[in-house]
Amino acid sequence: HKGMDDEENIKLLLEKGIYPIARIVVFKDPVLAEGRQDLALKTKSGGIWRDRKGLAWVDPHNEEVWKYAVDVAKEAAKKGFREIQFDYVRFPTDGDVENAIYPFANGKAKEDVILEFLNYARAELKPYNVFISADVFGLTTLTLDDMGMGQKYEKIITAVDYVCPMVYPSHYGTGNYGFKNPNAYPYEVVYNALMDAQKKSATVGVSTIIRPWLQDFDLGTPKYGPEQVRAQIKATYDAGLEEWILWNSGNKYTEKALLPE
Repeated sequence: HKGMDDEENIKLLLEKGIYPIARIVVFKDPVLAEGRQDLALKTKSGGIWRDRKGLAWVDPHNEEVWKYAVDVAKEAAKKGFREIQFDYVRFPTDGDVENAIYPFANGKAKEDVILEFLNYARAELKPYNVFISADVFGLTTLTLDDMGMGQKYEKIITAVDYVCPMVYPSHYGTGNYGFKNPNAYPYEVVYNALMDAQKKSATVGVSTIIRPWLQDFDLGTPKYGPEQVRAQIKATYDAGLEEWILWNSGNKYTEKALLPE
């Protein structure tokens, strides 16, 4: 609401029964990377490394970077946000990753660096009485490794209250879950991915809430409308879960996919 300050806005949300989540992008932070180039990933020739979109990243090994992200989270908690959701809590995966130099590398596995950041964040935020969540690639519920980016599902779920796998059917490749075009099977892909997630959670023995991100955007074919979005929501419930969030980068959501109360 434009005429109100942050605290008034949060108060209004809470009065309306709306649960405010602060989504904080952690390691894909071009503002910090450009402003503090000593913290940025470098190229082998010594310049600033950039991903496919030309954006600079900060080094996930660096604890000053951790503190910066958590300081932002603390500000959000003070404003009244009930949950801190860490996004891009991973190493880069696109662009010339072979040419990326991590100035603060310490010999630790990527998946352990990400786990240590989340454990640090949870400890630092404990006095603020907020829930902690992490966004992870949808494929992390299926794969056995950290996919080369530090997101090992079994480790991340030990450090957060909510895990949010981005199970967008368009992001699965030919052959995943037996489908030539997974995007054409929104129900089946989401159902299978979330059943896999629960199997992993059971193996680890944690009660972390699984709250998937569902696809409400077009990428590939078919186009996504009420039928495809609704299918994913139904799959979430049929998998025995109770929560989900829709993603559309322009915040344009398919209203007809949502049932009235």
